[in-house]
Amino acid sequence: MNPTTGECTSIDCPTGYLPKDGRCEDVDECSTPNRCSIYEECINSPGSYRCQEKGSFCSFGYKIDKETGFCNDIDECAIPSLNNCGPMMCINLPGSYKCRCSAGYEFNEATMKCEDVNECKKFAGHMCSLHATCENTIGSFKCFCKPGFTLAADGRNCDGKFVFILEL
Repeated sequence: MNPTTGECTSIDCPTGYLPKDGRCEDVDECSTPNRCSIYEECINSPGSYRCQEKGSFCSFGYKIDKETGFCNDIDECAIPSLNNCGPMMCINLPGSYKCRCSAGYEFNEATMKCEDVNECKKFAGHMCSLHATCENTIGSFKCFCKPGFTLAADGRNCDGKFVFILEL
């Protein structure tokens, strides 16, 4: 009702709101019994609601926003004690993070650390000459030439004398 004229006026409210005293007010959908399953609790939010697992407010890597009731990502990169990146660049991801590792290392999502790549295994037959054996080292690899060959300047190929016997 219009307080000045006494006329009734209609108010159109968006979904999740009801008219009250000339304005739109949020509906508490959670006041409806059994809104969520028995293992969930109802969280009211402006114009809506959501159901979430009881006792576990947010998934790992998220924290509850007490004003909205929603889970927000934790920026593990902003808090050094929450990541294992050390001096390497930390990249925040939804609910997690990863480190930009130095050459010769890869980020292991299980351990959340940069770990040595065994180039000899991962790129078998492609790191050293066919006349060499590959040996993994921490963060790199070395090629060792077979007898009769010497390591070339590039550290990957082997130089040697080839003798071809041509039979007629």
